[in-house]
Amino acid sequence: MKKKFLLLLILAVIISGAAFAQNIWITGYAGFLGGGMDIDVMLFRELSIGFNGFYNILFDTEFWGGSITIKFFPVDFLFVGMGFGYLGSFDYNFINYNDYDVLEGIGLTPEVGVRFDPGKKGSFFIHAGLKLPILFGTKQVRNYVYNYGYSSGGYYNYEEVSETRFGFVPYAGIGFAF
Repeated sequence: MKKKFLLLLILAVIISGAAFAQNIWITGYAGFLGGGMDIDVMLFRELSIGFNGFYNILFDTEFWGGSITIKFFPVDFLFVGMGFGYLGSFDYNFINYNDYDVLEGIGLTPEVGVRFDPGKKGSFFIHAGLKLPILFGTKQVRNYVYNYGYSSGGYYNYEEVSETRFGFVPYAGIGFAF
């Protein structure tokens, strides 16, 4: 009962903070090969909650996801944040074209970046940063099983395997606050 009351109290503080928010910041950005968006609601001068979604390809690994974020602004232009949500990753092997894996699950997305507001407070701004997604998920592994004594040769056996994967998502973009 105490946990439910505490969760309701925290939710009420967040909702009331969002209702009296100073402004809403919406950003569209491009990564190395990909892009994404952030929506942040400033609860206080130093704290925001929001949502982000991104897709990025770096070398032979794709990362995508959406998460609820909380960001802390120790100074006006610098922020550190943490996201929690659903992430996915596709890893492709260029040597063996049939060898790839898809990993999906929950994840944490630590983030650090800068946000410059060159004009009047609010309105147009420039946003750049680095996300480091950590994905905890499961993937299907395909193993070839030899069928000795039969002419068919064998068959593929699939099994679920847990894995943790780390990503690297640099980005830069522009946005608008109101």
